[in-house]
Amino acid sequence: FYDIILIPSLEEYFTICCESVLQQNILVSRTREGAGYPSYQCFKIKGKEIFINDILKYYLFRLENEGFCYTKIKIFADAFYKLCGWGFHMHHPFQLWIKKFIQNPYFFQQQNSFWLLKPGEPKQPITEDYFLFACYIAISHIKHESSQGKHIANQIFSMITRLGSDLPNELQKHGSGSLPEEIMYYQDSLVSCKANDVLAEITIIFKEEKEEAFCKALLFLCQLLKYGFPSSYTFTFKSRKLKFLPISNLPKKDANHFFAKAVQWPSLHEQIEKYARLAMKESAFYNDRENEGSAMPGTFAVFALGLEDEKHHKLVCDYLKICDAENQTVQAYFLWTYIQKYRLTHKAIELYDLCTNNMSLLPRKLLTLRREIKERKTFYKSVFKYKPDDL
Repeated sequence: FYDIILIPSLEEYFTICCESVLQQNILVSRTREGAGYPSYQCFKIKGKEIFINDILKYYLFRLENEGFCYTKIKIFADAFYKLCGWGFHMHHPFQLWIKKFIQNPYFFQQQNSFWLLKPGEPKQPITEDYFLFACYIAISHIKHESSQGKHIANQIFSMITRLGSDLPNELQKHGSGSLPEEIMYYQDSLVSCKANDVLAEITIIFKEEKEEAFCKALLFLCQLLKYGFPSSYTFTFKSRKLKFLPISNLPKKDANHFFAKAVQWPSLHEQIEKYARLAMKESAFYNDRENEGSAMPGTFAVFALGLEDEKHHKLVCDYLKICDAENQTVQAYFLWTYIQKYRLTHKAIELYDLCTNNMSLLPRKLLTLRREIKERKTFYKSVFKYKPDDL
C-alpha cells in the first residue's frame, strides 16, 4: 500500500505536491510517452512526474504516521477530487485503505462465504475517525459510481455496523449532511419531495396533479443534481393514475410515469430538458431496474421530449452519443417508435446511425430498414444536397 515512500529522496516532491493539492494551485498533467510506455495522469513537481494516485496514497500514509484525523483527510480528499475527479486514482487507494484498516484486521472470509468477524476481542479498538472516513469512502462510491458502487458501499456499511458503530444507520436515515436541507426536502400543498444521498433515493409524491406541481418537482430535481447528488439513483414517483410513454417494451418505471405526464404541458419542456442534461451521465443508471432494462438517468425525459416534437432532436442526439449501449438497449425501442411517428426523415436517419454506432446488435425490425435508409440517404443528398455530416 505505502511502497511509494520507500524512496526517501522523493519525499520532498510528494510533500510539495500534497500542499499544492490543498492550495489548488497545481494542474493534472500527463507523463512523457516512451516506447512501450503509455502516458498516465500525473502531477509535475520540479521536473518530476508523480502519478496522481500515489499522491493520495502518500497523504494517507503521512496522516497515519502523524495521527489519523478524519477532518484532515476529508479536506484533502475533497481537494484531490476537485482537481482529478473520480476514477481509479481515488477508487484504488480507498479500496486498499479499507482492506488495511477495516477488513483485514477485524474480518476473515471462509471459502464462498461472506466476511465474518474474527473471534475474540479486537487487538485494537477502532476510533471514530476511522469509522467516519470509511463511511466517507462508502458515500463516495454511491455518489460517483453506478449500482456496483452502491454494492461496495453496502459492504463497507455492513462491516462498520458489525464493528459496533451506529453511523451507517444514521447516515441511511438522514443522509450524509453534505447537501443543504432545503435542497434535500421540499413540501407544500401540492407536492412532497425528499432525497437521501446515502441511499441514492429520490421520492416525489403529488397531492394534486397540476402543472404547478410538476414544475415544482422538476425544479427540485434540477437543484438536487446541481448540488452533486449521486449520478445513479432510485426514482420513486407516486400518483393516482398511471400513464407511460407510448413505447413498446420500455420499462414501466416511475421515471417513465413521471415524464409521460409532465410532457403534456409545453411550458415545462424547457425544464424537462434542463433535468435531462443534468441527469445524463455515461455509465450511470436508474437503480430501480430489477428484471427490467437498464436506463441512464434522463432517459425518459429525453424520450418524452423526442416523441413530442422533432425540435428536441439535438437533445436526443446528445443522449445517444453518451448512453452506455453495452448495458442498455431501451434506446432501440424509442427509435422504432420515433420512426413510426415521423417516418424516415433525415433526422430519424441520424438517430438510426447513432444507435448503429453505439449498439453491437440492433433489433431485427430496425435492421430491416437498412436498405430503405441507404436509399433515403442517396435521395436526400441528391435532392436537398445535404452534407454527409447532416445525415
